[in-house]
Amino acid sequence: MKKFVLILGLVLILSGCESDKTPTTVEDFLDYANAMEMKTVDATGQFPEGAVESVTIAYNDKFQVEFYIVPTEEQAKDAFDQNVTAFENAFTGSSSHVSTELGNNGSYAATDDNYYYLVSRIDNTFFYVVAEKAYKDEIKDYLEHFDY
Repeated sequence: MKKFVLILGLVLILSGCESDKTPTTVEDFLDYANAMEMKTVDATGQFPEGAVESVTIAYNDKFQVEFYIVPTEEQAKDAFDQNVTAFENAFTGSSSHVSTELGNNGSYAATDDNYYYLVSRIDNTFFYVVAEKAYKDEIKDYLEHFDY
C-alpha cells in the first residue's frame, strides 16, 4: 500500500510539472495595469507589419513591463532565446540567473550589479523587463498576477 501511494504521489507531482500554462490576454494585461495604476501604451506600430500581433507596455516612474503576442510559438521561442543572449551579453559585474523550461512555457530571470532582467514565455506570448535591480521584488510581485 505504501508503494502504491508513493508511486501515485510521484505521478501526480511529475504530471503537475509538465502541465501547460494559459497565456494572458491584452485585455487582462491592460485591466491589471490599470488596477495597479500604471500607464499603458500600445507599441505594436513600432514593429514591421506581421512581425507581432500586439505589443503593450505598462509603466510607472520605477519600471516598465512589456507584453508581446507574436504570430507563432516558434517566434516566441526565438525571441526568448535572443533576449537571454542579449541579457547575458549586457551583464555588468557579477550576475546570477534562474531559468526554467516546462511544457509550453519558459522563464529566464537574472540580476547583475545594477539591473534585473526577465523574459518569460507561454505559447506565442512573452513578457520582457529590464529595470534597475532595486525594483526586482516589485516587478516579481506585479508579474505574479499573470503566472508567467
